[in-house]
Amino acid sequence: MLRKIQAQGKYETAHRIKQQISQVSRFAISDGWAERDPAADLRGLVKSMPAKAELP
Repeated sequence: MLRKIQAQGKYETAHRIKQQISQVSRFAISDGWAERDPAADLRGLVKSMPAKAELP
């Protein structure tokens, strides 16, 4: 899902969705519904927005 969003050039959206996945996972861990945060495995998957080339 994150790769598809990023392929559309929506880098910030992909980053925010990854953050939300992590937040939900951490909540589940704190309430005993989960044992780990799977979003941690996605580290490095979401890239930063590429730098724009300077115009002449």
